[in-house]
Amino acid sequence: MLSIFKVRQKSTGKFSTGSSEPRLKKNGKCWAARAHVGNHFALMEDARTMHDVYNNADDFEVVEFELVEKKTYPIKASGKKFVVSWNE
Repeated sequence: MLSIFKVRQKSTGKFSTGSSEPRLKKNGKCWAARAHVGNHFALMEDARTMHDVYNNADDFEVVEFELVEKKTYPIKASGKKFVVSWNE
């Protein structure tokens, strides 16, 4: 199973954009591992005086999404470029 992780504000349903100055957006950032989310929170602890988006920790949760392969699209060379055949 391949998963990604996002940090969601429960009251708004918006997701964190990550970084040392996170914002809350409709899509937000995807982290590839649990440890990466932990690293983000560690950064926020160090930068808490710089940005306070997470002041109410009880209003946030980490959401794990399972990725499922849905469809594949062929790639063809066109000179020095790669072209994805989205319509096949």
